Amino acid sequence: MNYLPFLTANTGQLFRRFSRVVLIISILCFCAGCSQTPPEREVVEDYLWRLANVLDQEFESPGIHLHSYPEKRDMGLSLSTHSIDLLDFLSMTGCKLQITAAQKNSGLGRVMMSSQTFLYQWQFLNDSRECLDHLETEDPALYAQLQQVVAVKREELDRYAWLAVWGGPEMRHYYGVTQQWLSQDEAISLAEDDYRLLLTLIEFTQQIKRDRESTALDVGQYREPFELTLARLGQSNMGGKVLATVSDLTTLLTQGTKMLQRSKGRICPTGKITPNAKILHTVFLKFYIGKVQPYMAFVHQQTAPWFDQQHNLLNGFSLDVPDAFDEFQQKLALTSSDSLWAGYQQAVKSHTLAWQQILGECGLMPGGG
Repeated sequence: MNYLPFLTANTGQLFRRFSRVVLIISILCFCAGCSQTPPEREVVEDYLWRLANVLDQEFESPGIHLHSYPEKRDMGLSLSTHSIDLLDFLSMTGCKLQITAAQKNSGLGRVMMSSQTFLYQWQFLNDSRECLDHLETEDPALYAQLQQVVAVKREELDRYAWLAVWGGPEMRHYYGVTQQWLSQDEAISLAEDDYRLLLTLIEFTQQIKRDRESTALDVGQYREPFELTLARLGQSNMGGKVLATVSDLTTLLTQGTKMLQRSKGRICPTGKITPNAKILHTVFLKFYIGKVQPYMAFVHQQTAPWFDQQHNLLNGFSLDVPDAFDEFQQKLALTSSDSLWAGYQQAVKSHTLAWQQILGECGLMPGGG
């Protein structure tokens, strides 16, 4: 009997099945590589594994908590739509405002990014001054109509500014979801020039809203720096990394604190150092003090001014933000009960206290002998 056709057919099937298995394994390995635990988190988890082992407790590494930025569809603000009759508008001879408005009505003008729309509204207010002076005597009716439009645009300029800073694609990318933690070799806070520029423009829009007669800043002076600042935000994912790092550190430290609290009175029941207490002390010195604390010090040093910057940029606006964003900005607040920074600070204090209590029971606190 000739087995060759049978073997050849089965060999082909086996090869195809083997190829599919290899492909699946390759994909799984690739995906595993993409979701690899950040090395900074591995250091903290290693410390907690050792702590759990000494304390004879279970430790299950929690998943990374992802903080997503509100979707574009949830970031809308109510804005008025005012227009001037085209024939009347074209009659405003001698007004530079004609050119500005014509740009908005062009094909490109109808698809402006949020930052460009803000700059347009600002330019409109600048150019309206000269035009109002011209129309006051030339065409009182059109003057009154344009005055109404300008009043609304002044009132809503801070809304356009908010949409440009917080509602645009740049900040959404900056706060994009990530599983990566902060690295000790990267700058975290916004560059001082970018930060000051954003604050200046935010303060300016509030000034315009408060004082209708205030002198407008020259939009041309700020157009390019503003766009460059937003572009730098859009090329970074630092906001997402800060949220991931602070949130995960809080969760992990809290787990460690609970383990220590459950072990009170068990490691040194008679108040004397036990063999297990010596091992615990080694974990404390070598892994917590030696490895975890230096990273925590870096996080505190770098993220404290970062949270301060974000807090100031948020508080520069005095308007009702969308509900979805209000929930998100509570995470960035410095004192809110939902603040990530306040929660992290409390987690650090609680973890420190738990160590002090358990080491104190064993007489292993520094200076305690």
